[in-house]
Amino acid sequence: MGGSGIMLFLGKSTHNLDEKNRLCLPTRFTTLLSKTVYVSRGFEGCLEIRSEKEFNEYANNLLKFSNSSKTVRQVQRVFLGSSINVDIDSAKRILLPTELIELVGIKKEVVVSGVGNLIEVWNKSQYEEYIANSEKTYDDAADTLVSKNIVGGANE
Repeated sequence: MGGSGIMLFLGKSTHNLDEKNRLCLPTRFTTLLSKTVYVSRGFEGCLEIRSEKEFNEYANNLLKFSNSSKTVRQVQRVFLGSSINVDIDSAKRILLPTELIELVGIKKEVVVSGVGNLIEVWNKSQYEEYIANSEKTYDDAADTLVSKNIVGGANE
């Protein structure tokens, strides 16, 4: 955990799903997780893996919004409806549901990427394409976050 008690998943690695759609998670991630994790549909074509605590916080924040809003109902239905809890087995593997694998186009080879408080799982070629495109606008995106005081500047 980070200094403030927040789980911090960092780095990326390439893995292969086995014939049963099981994914072996990196040790650096499993040491931060309990036996049960939550797998959900993510954004830009990936799956998200959260700890039970992080999932509950995210879901509870999502449920604080009034479901009288069509947009809120849409996000609640898609996110919560796609989410499933799975156990990490003794070999540090999780079973990825076929429905979610097909939804985001995951094939055998995947990239597992730590993104702070969650883990993303991508089809390897989609991840490489996403990163290549993101690299082109990374500096501008960072400048935007600094200008909105979302993150601090380099000299702070």
